[in-house]
Amino acid sequence: MKWYRLFLFSLLFCLSPLSHSADGEETIRITTGHWPPYLDEQRPDGGFLARIIREAFATEDIKAEFTFFPWSRALALVKTRNYQASAVWSCTKERRRDFLYSAPILPYQYVFYHRQKMAFDWDSLSDLEGMAVGLTQDYSYGQTLGELR
Repeated sequence: MKWYRLFLFSLLFCLSPLSHSADGEETIRITTGHWPPYLDEQRPDGGFLARIIREAFATEDIKAEFTFFPWSRALALVKTRNYQASAVWSCTKERRRDFLYSAPILPYQYVFYHRQKMAFDWDSLSDLEGMAVGLTQDYSYGQTLGELR
């Protein structure tokens, strides 16, 4: 089964205002998780999506500061308004209740990784019975795989 979804370059905005630095420059504080090479705390630019986000805000003279957290904490910190935004999230019905999203910019596909010698094909959740499937907390895997939780 092919799963194509648009990856949502999702800045989840709260109602809190932007902060200002000592020189008066507006700054937006953004949480995110580690997702190399897209978002990578080890890279000087924070990963290529962080660079794109930073450049987009720079066109409006806003400095974007990224802080990396485990994904669940990144989302929680925006909900509690300790940060103004979080990047990068898939758009879900639940998240849309609390956050605003930008337009999608990155296509992606859900896939399963398995041993080469293992015969593997699936069309429904029942085909996965008896298999261990690893999922990350607070990730969105689409409606069908989300039912595995």
